[in-house]
Amino acid sequence: MASCSGRAYRNEHTIFITNKSTMSMIIVNRIGDTISGSVNSKQFGVTYSDEKYKLMKELEERANTVEQMDELQAIVAEFIPLTKESYKELVEAATPYLHVNKATNKYYLKYNDVVSKKDIPQALVDKILISVEKGIDITPLIKCWVRFLRNPNFTDLKAKKFAEYITAPYLNKDMAAKLMRESGVSQELADQLATTNQVAITIEGLLVGYKASKEILTRYDLNEGQEVVTKSRYTKSVDPDTGAITYAEPEFVEDRLFEPAVVGQSHDAFNCVHNGVDKPGHHIRVGCLHYLPSWDQVDCNDNHSCVKGLHCGGLNYIQGYQSEGTVTHNIFIDPSDIGAIIGTGYGNDGAMRVRRYFVHSSFAGVNKNIYHSSKFAAMTDGEYVKSLEEVVNKFQTAKADIDSKIDEANAIATI
Repeated sequence: MASCSGRAYRNEHTIFITNKSTMSMIIVNRIGDTISGSVNSKQFGVTYSDEKYKLMKELEERANTVEQMDELQAIVAEFIPLTKESYKELVEAATPYLHVNKATNKYYLKYNDVVSKKDIPQALVDKILISVEKGIDITPLIKCWVRFLRNPNFTDLKAKKFAEYITAPYLNKDMAAKLMRESGVSQELADQLATTNQVAITIEGLLVGYKASKEILTRYDLNEGQEVVTKSRYTKSVDPDTGAITYAEPEFVEDRLFEPAVVGQSHDAFNCVHNGVDKPGHHIRVGCLHYLPSWDQVDCNDNHSCVKGLHCGGLNYIQGYQSEGTVTHNIFIDPSDIGAIIGTGYGNDGAMRVRRYFVHSSFAGVNKNIYHSSKFAAMTDGEYVKSLEEVVNKFQTAKADIDSKIDEANAIATI
């Protein structure tokens, strides 16, 4: 058979579509208590149930009548979660706040007997399952999803991007090279040991991200004639032999002043809450909340770059902005404050635009105080269970309704 881009071929049993010599097909069989078959040329086998088998056969039949590549891709995307074994009992035993539809293998937030209409994106589900299997507490992941459901910019597409973003891997190539050089391990093992998530998640469900800045080394003052002049922010000293100038930097990083590395004093002024004073400007300080007063000041289009909003990101993002003369800060981001995740897939270069973040610390120096993520979390919400109840009720449907419906389009309604 000749290979044609996006062309469909059909026989009496199934359909496959060629696309640059790649084939996609769905085959479903039942052998005793097992449903087996293949999708995208990959074999699967899962425990039989009437509901799951009926769903799979319906999707297989729909694939047999498809005419366009994008239609087949949508069917395959709907089919793949069904090929994964249900962890319903294991997951629901780990937390009272998740409901698993065993037939569709979809995961939902739950509060009492009310279940959210919004299923959890597959990338986040996979992370939850890995954590459960390893005995890792999944509460931070659930809290993170609860916070994102509170985001006023929520869409199904943005939710998918968010799930992929927070589970995206980051390979520290320098660390991998060092492991290979000093420990003699293989590149495969070195890459594995040097890979982590591009963002961390706190116990409260906040993201730990990064922000690049430049230190402001000058300050304004009045001279004897009461005119505004610019002076060095820090005391200078000069080497009498070489003429080299050094600055007496503050001991603690909270006493230093920064501004965004790229946009500097341009774009909208944002507020920095410092020592109880809520002051607008373009200044970044460690230990302070920074925010834009209105969502109108954040471009929430995921396809736009270098536009209004507070810019930050994960490890994939920050490495593009770390250079001589810049300072990197660790920041807390509430998922409800995310306006845009730039690009596609893992967020392209890992960049985000947000309305608010809290600067926890800086690579440039040591902290004077300890800043707990719980303090910032308290600024954005109340008790976790109350927040959970709010978002479940916002997208609510009855648990029995989800379990009783075979047609996913009816089971997972939109707002």
